[in-house]
Amino acid sequence: MNNFTIRSVWISLFSFLLFVWAGNSLASTVKTKANKTSISIVFAADMPIMEDKLRGDFSNLAHLVNKQRIKNADTVFLFGGGSIGPSPMSSFDKGSHIIDILNTIEPDAMTVTKREFIYYEDELSMRAYEAGFPIVSTNLHDKTRDKPLFGLASHALVENASTKLAVISLINESVVEEYRLKKVEVLEPLDVVKSELELLKEQNADKTIVVTSYYDQDIEEVAALPEIDAVIITDTSLTDKAINKLQKHKKLIIYNEPNTALLLTLGNRTQYVDYISLSNIPQDEITRKQIEQYSNRLNRLLNTELGVFESTVITTKSSVRSEENGFGNLLADAMRIFVGSDIAIINGGVIRGNNIYAPGTTITRGLIATELPFRSRVVLIKVTGQQIVDALNNGVSKLGELKGRFPHVSGIEYSVSIVAGTYKVHSVRFNGKEIELERTYSVATSDYIATGGDGYTMLSGSRPISIGVRLTPLLSEVLVNYIQEKQVVKVQTEGRIKFD
Repeated sequence: MNNFTIRSVWISLFSFLLFVWAGNSLASTVKTKANKTSISIVFAADMPIMEDKLRGDFSNLAHLVNKQRIKNADTVFLFGGGSIGPSPMSSFDKGSHIIDILNTIEPDAMTVTKREFIYYEDELSMRAYEAGFPIVSTNLHDKTRDKPLFGLASHALVENASTKLAVISLINESVVEEYRLKKVEVLEPLDVVKSELELLKEQNADKTIVVTSYYDQDIEEVAALPEIDAVIITDTSLTDKAINKLQKHKKLIIYNEPNTALLLTLGNRTQYVDYISLSNIPQDEITRKQIEQYSNRLNRLLNTELGVFESTVITTKSSVRSEENGFGNLLADAMRIFVGSDIAIINGGVIRGNNIYAPGTTITRGLIATELPFRSRVVLIKVTGQQIVDALNNGVSKLGELKGRFPHVSGIEYSVSIVAGTYKVHSVRFNGKEIELERTYSVATSDYIATGGDGYTMLSGSRPISIGVRLTPLLSEVLVNYIQEKQVVKVQTEGRIKFD
């Protein structure tokens, strides 16, 4: 072997070693860069009341978002929904003002909860077209067009200067029953997420986040997917036991305090989570003025004085959804008297103020709009005694969960006991006597309940009775008229609902 050949061998060997070193070095560089990839997220949800000077509102949220964006240009602002309604203002504009305010703050994406369907599918589609940002619902399927609901996206891909974040949104199937939705169905979450992840493969997202307003085993299975980096759960009904369990899961993040901002940093292997009360944040002046304009308009509409509460009035969620309640009695009485029925039945979930009013409180249209923000209307139907008993059993069936179906009544009394761990109605009395199961009674209720909402399917299809007007009034208007006639209103419990 001559010197030239030996030199060629050494050069080839050196070149090969250099190539290997360079490849390892490049791989190391790429890995280091990937390790440094992180996405900062500001998240907030469940803010149906646009102005809340005590707990903080959208003006405080806007200041925080702007501050974080200045600090880090790659900051992503996600809004978790739950805010289209109910509220006094949304009873007029069906949530348009919330979208208008959000357009000022400029979310990168918004996800969907059950509350977005308060005014049904078509109104949500209209809000989506008003929004200058994508509204995402991944497992919601429009049966009429075999696609996502008009205006909604199955996912969002947020692209900033150096990062890409994929956003997936999951909703619980109970929304179809609770809000009597006709056009949509909710698909099985795990299968839908897997399909969506296949679509996202070519997008090269740095991170993928799921936002959901409920928690069950499906959500844990979604979180276990290796492509999912974090799951934000905005379920305010979680028990302490469930929260303790979720906190042990490294990918599950609990957001159950409204008027709070969640700051989340998704890194390569770790995540940093912080919660900030909006009441501790200064206000953004532009957003504050925008909210002020809406508030002034609303106050002009709602400042009319109607009467006075003579006694303490409680409308807290725990009360109106679990026991006889004075305000529930007041509303049921107003409905029964307005239509002249034998009986009235109304679900506690229609009462939303979550307040305690001291004796002497002035009752305004604004107060009633706060308590009854839904656009439900009073209807009169004919049903049998058996249907009434079945309806009451439905109403108490989820009493321990504080569901909105809990029934307040007028014209009857009922007793509840626990049978084999389940709440059951065992006595219903009309005019002091047990209700006759075969007899027909006239019942005042809401159009929501009469068409099967909140599980009241036993009343759907019942024979309606005309009350002599082309369009029946809203529950709020019925109560307003009743209070105006009374002027001084004594709200009390009378033993209409008893627990044995």
